[in-house]
Amino acid sequence: MKNKWLQFLFGYVTVRVVGEGIENFVNTLIKSRLVLWDLRRGKGEMFFFKISIADISEMRKLKRRFPCKVYFHTRSGLPFLWKRLLKNIGFLIGAALFFVVIFLLSNMVWKIEVSGAQPDTEYKIVKKLEEYGVTEGSLQLFSYTPEQLQQKLTDEIEELTWIGVEFKGT
Repeated sequence: MKNKWLQFLFGYVTVRVVGEGIENFVNTLIKSRLVLWDLRRGKGEMFFFKISIADISEMRKLKRRFPCKVYFHTRSGLPFLWKRLLKNIGFLIGAALFFVVIFLLSNMVWKIEVSGAQPDTEYKIVKKLEEYGVTEGSLQLFSYTPEQLQQKLTDEIEELTWIGVEFKGT
């Protein structure tokens, strides 16, 4: 099979055929333009091959004409993986919540520190930051960038000639 990624995407089954007339059955499948790959003979009257999920119904129709028995040995591919994951939906929800919580906590403002200014100027800076929505516990995603905060604070507070705003962390 040339493109194993597509087969994984759509899913395939490893089939085990046991009994008489195996060669005729496999030849009929190939003549019917069903795609088979990894054909190999097992011990005795046994044969293994892989077939896509889309071709299984046609294979079952053709199997009725032959005395051999068909068993599905292994199932592989994204449809079967998806079905298995849906059984563990609690694990998926927990993993998604974990990443959401980590993302939110890493984008929160944990501490605001104003230093090197007069107490009344510090009070004005803190009040302006609260007006802008920059408070402890707020998300950085929705706040201004450090350059924007510097510009706004120096424009609106007359006592400031220069201010440095810095974000630390992730």
